[in-house]
Amino acid sequence: MDSSAGKKEMERQQSWIGAICPSAVARKRTWPVIIHGVKMEKYPLDVWEKHARSIERENIKLSPDLRIQGMRWLRRTNKKEYAPLVIEVDNAEQANRLVSEGVVMGCDLKIAERYDTSCRITQCFKCQKYGHISSVCLNKEKCG
Repeated sequence: MDSSAGKKEMERQQSWIGAICPSAVARKRTWPVIIHGVKMEKYPLDVWEKHARSIERENIKLSPDLRIQGMRWLRRTNKKEYAPLVIEVDNAEQANRLVSEGVVMGCDLKIAERYDTSCRITQCFKCQKYGHISSVCLNKEKCG
């Protein structure tokens, strides 16, 4: 859209989506924030929505408009007690507030920072090139 008012109107009225394709879905942009040092056993992701609402309630004074749209662990978390947790929020203002003021989780104030997925480096351990992983690699194997 060419204006924020037009964007808000398109988000409010979603009847236009079906005109594009019956199975089309409009996805709202989210802003990811990474929270370091989260105890994994307290936040299993099979019930992430329950934990998201709990985090929103704990942060009601710091961030009254906090709305968590998604949660995931940053990387595979086999046999680790603490790991970085990525939460996705509704808008940039919420993300900035979490970064500047922190996030309360289980009576602990956690440090948060902006998470930029484009900064993650992906390297194939089959051909040693960047930008893909070995499970989809079609190149010849090279010694690392």
